[in-house]
Amino acid sequence: MITRNQERRIRIDIAIRDVMTKTFQHYLGNHIVPSDLISHIQKCRYKYFNDDEKKILQSEDISRFDIPLLYKLFLNYGDSINKGCFNFVQTNEKPCAHQITVADDFKRLRICRNKYVHQIKTENEDIPIEAMEEIKKEFIDICLRMKERNLPQYKDEEYVSQLQSIFSDDIDRIEELHKRVTILERCTRKRSLEEDLQAPTRPKRRKKSIRRSILKLSENTKQMKKSKVILIVGEYGVGKSSFVNSVLTAITGRYSEHCEVAQASSSKTSFLHVKSPEDYFTEEEDMKLWYPTFLDMVGMDKSNLSQFGIILEYILDGRLEPFTDLTDFCNNIKAGHTLIETNTREGPIVDVILFLWAPKIGKDPSDIIKTLKDVLRKSAKEIPIFVVLTKMDECDLATEEKEELKREICNACLISMDRILECINYKRSEVQLGWWNKDAEEKILNFITSICDPHLQRKEIVRMKFKENKVSSLHVHRDGVLLFAAFLILLLVLVYIILCHIIKIASLKPACMKLI
Repeated sequence: MITRNQERRIRIDIAIRDVMTKTFQHYLGNHIVPSDLISHIQKCRYKYFNDDEKKILQSEDISRFDIPLLYKLFLNYGDSINKGCFNFVQTNEKPCAHQITVADDFKRLRICRNKYVHQIKTENEDIPIEAMEEIKKEFIDICLRMKERNLPQYKDEEYVSQLQSIFSDDIDRIEELHKRVTILERCTRKRSLEEDLQAPTRPKRRKKSIRRSILKLSENTKQMKKSKVILIVGEYGVGKSSFVNSVLTAITGRYSEHCEVAQASSSKTSFLHVKSPEDYFTEEEDMKLWYPTFLDMVGMDKSNLSQFGIILEYILDGRLEPFTDLTDFCNNIKAGHTLIETNTREGPIVDVILFLWAPKIGKDPSDIIKTLKDVLRKSAKEIPIFVVLTKMDECDLATEEKEELKREICNACLISMDRILECINYKRSEVQLGWWNKDAEEKILNFITSICDPHLQRKEIVRMKFKENKVSSLHVHRDGVLLFAAFLILLLVLVYIILCHIIKIASLKPACMKLI
């Protein structure tokens, strides 16, 4: 049994498919001969149309033209149909009440379709009875205007009465109508019945801006011909594993706990966790896109900075294999044990360092950043650094304080502001609710795209080798010579003064003897 909300969406769906679309099909047939329109489109080599739409156009059967196809026709070939009537402005804003051109009415219909028809099986947004009455009134007003525009050819069409029937029919009749519409729609689609039956388990359709972000990311990753390795570093409990899950959710379109998440401010990660495209994609074609590999490591704090520095050196060079127990590694270093060195590289080599920090914890990140920079300087590496500020929904800092924190991090890491992302991680409790925030999702994708810039690469710094030479008497530094000369002059002056003093005493001695 369908719910009341689904029933209202179905009524809107049938009204648009059976009545409203027909009014614009009739308008098109009333103003141009189909063969003339198709001939003009053919001269333009069917620009703007896909293969399925091309076949429908070639049939010259206007009754098969649906809303998306009509929109492309009106938008790109409007002047050929009725010059001056289709001045489309591509915005998502609904036309005002006084805007009643053909283009305005079509935009009203398209906005309503995008809002309600695409979500028939969802309960994300209730449609109150007042909204239904408003939609019905708007549809009737459009039908009355289209009736006038379609005269005299379609004078017998009763658009309004058909609409009223759809909005007042009993529920059984509505279900029957919708089944008919669904079957007809399935017959015209490329997707098979088996695929259609599996549709409820498929990810929710994603908005165009997100698909564009995915496309940009794919363009970058394909150029690299290898998966860029991103190392996630940060304190305990800042949300490193949660961030990896959020990124992979944004990339794949499905939530899965790829990295196990701890509760509160504790840490769940005790080993080197590697997530490569083979782990979060199942299709071979997706793996060829070379999406990034993520390294999630143990959290750090001021008590283990020295051990963290040693671990980091090994990870950066790929000398630790996946699932290395990092907690055990730290404990052995603290106990003074010596690691048995191996020259083989058993893990992925890091291309980018992603430093995570949660402003809500209120600590100073400078010590950790300094340790990070010291390790890079010591190992003669230049690895791009990006920063993510996590748990921003829990941060109570004022805007000025947040900006000041970001400036401090930029100065400490020697990076620009565009390398910092403010993030709200995907939470467990939101798994069943769909996308946590489409804007956040889009920001994450754009941020990862900038990280995967093929021109942004790790560099090994070359340092020339020198040996110490013994300083010879012929190659004494000039400052040393001057210092020695000054000392010698001072010594001579002192000797001169002492000699003068001795001579003076010696000359006074005979005079004293005579007096005696």
